[in-house]
Amino acid sequence: MGVVAVGAILLAVLLAVGAAMMWQEARRPGRPEQALYLVDEAVEFVAARLGEPVSGRITVADVRSMLEWSTYHSQVVVARSGASIPVLGGPEAVAFICRQSEERGLGWRSEDVAAVVDLEAAYLVSIGAVGEIVEEEAS
Repeated sequence: MGVVAVGAILLAVLLAVGAAMMWQEARRPGRPEQALYLVDEAVEFVAARLGEPVSGRITVADVRSMLEWSTYHSQVVVARSGASIPVLGGPEAVAFICRQSEERGLGWRSEDVAAVVDLEAAYLVSIGAVGEIVEEEAS
């Protein structure tokens, strides 16, 4: 009878701990939605916000290609560089995309590429994929 009583007490303690853990987890604030980068949505976001004269010089297809090269740069080039803090966009991304444009004879202007990359950063902020844009500190 003593073994059964000890087992019942241990089972009661286990159930109490389990219930307390479930109650604590239920009180936690919900997790934010996972940010999804949708290429079509990003293209639409950027193209709709391009000002003149950039929107007159590049097409929606150009915007898509620039965003694809920007994504490649951030996922492959930056990752392989070994940078301790990956930086999306910026002058390195613009230069990379411009090199891709030159190699393919597309003739994109660096200021047009920079406008697209800046708007891509705004898109990433709008979907909650990154925090606010951080300005570089003067050393």
